[in-house]
Amino acid sequence: MLFLVQYEKITDTIGRVTRTIQNPIPAWVTDGSFYVDNLVIPNPQALPNMAAELKVDIPTKKLYYDYTLIKSTEERVASLEDRQASTEEQIVQLMMGGMLNG
Repeated sequence: MLFLVQYEKITDTIGRVTRTIQNPIPAWVTDGSFYVDNLVIPNPQALPNMAAELKVDIPTKKLYYDYTLIKSTEERVASLEDRQASTEEQIVQLMMGGMLNG
């Protein structure tokens, strides 16, 4: 069976798979795609706090998963709090600068 794998190029050798199409029509072929017979999509591993992303080794056309760490809710909240404090500090500095100049 014929499949079309479409991907977004990350580097010259790695792509992020965006779609796989069974029995594609020629109009669906793009620069970021290739045909393959008997597509084998590996199963992602269930790793705690990790997100699986399907990628392709472009030269070999082999699909694989890349894993990235998912930040915990506590880490995301702490990051937002830091950004908010920094923004508030910048606002105060801008206001003080305006009072000194005005």
